[in-house]
Amino acid sequence: MSNDTHLTHKTCAKCALSKPIKSYKYKLTYAQTIARGHIGNYRLDAVSKYCHECRPKPKPLIKKSYRQIEEMVIDGAIKPAIAEAHLRYRAERKKQRLSRVRKKTWNKLFAQRWGELLKPVRAEIRKLNTTLKRISNRPHLTEYCITCLAILEDVRDTMAYRKDEGDRDIPYEDWREAFSQTHLQSMRDAWVAVPQSERGFISVNEILKGKLNG
Repeated sequence: MSNDTHLTHKTCAKCALSKPIKSYKYKLTYAQTIARGHIGNYRLDAVSKYCHECRPKPKPLIKKSYRQIEEMVIDGAIKPAIAEAHLRYRAERKKQRLSRVRKKTWNKLFAQRWGELLKPVRAEIRKLNTTLKRISNRPHLTEYCITCLAILEDVRDTMAYRKDEGDRDIPYEDWREAFSQTHLQSMRDAWVAVPQSERGFISVNEILKGKLNG
C-alpha cells in the first residue's frame, strides 16, 4: 500500500500499466482502520500497489472455515447478517448433500435386491427360449411355453422398471411371489391343454412346480 491518493494515475507494480487511481483503491476492514489510528466508525479507503485486475482475489466465503468467517466479522470485513446468511446456506447445503448420499446408498441397496429377484426370472426366460427351439414341432407344448414366456417377460419388465425407478416398495421376499393368480391360472390352462402324451418332453418350469398339476 502507499499513500498515493493525490495522484490521478498510477503504474501497477505487476502489469506495469498506468491506470486511474480508482483502479487501485480498496476498503480497509474496520480492524485495519482502527489500527491506523482512526475511530473505526467507517472503513477507510486505501491504495494498493496493484490494480484491481492484478490484486490477489480474496478467497470466496464458501472456501473459508467457520473460524475465518468469524474473524472477518470481528475485523469488519463482512457484516454479521451476511455471515449468518452464508452459514445458514452452508448448513442447508451440507444437509442436502448428506440427504443425497443417504438416498444414493438406500437406492443402491434396493437396486441390489431387485437385481437378486430379477436374476432367476431371467434364467427361466433363457430356459424357455432354449426349450422352444427344441419343441418347435409340438404345437401344444409350444403354446404352453409361449404363454409362460410372455408372463415371465411381463414380470421381468415390471421388476426392471421398478428397479430403474428406485422403487423401495418390494412386496415379496421370494421371486415366485411376483406371479399373480391370473398369471398362474393362465399357465395352468395352457398346461392342461397339453396332451398327456407330450408332457414328458419338458419339465414344468421352476416357478410353477406343484401348481400346474392337472
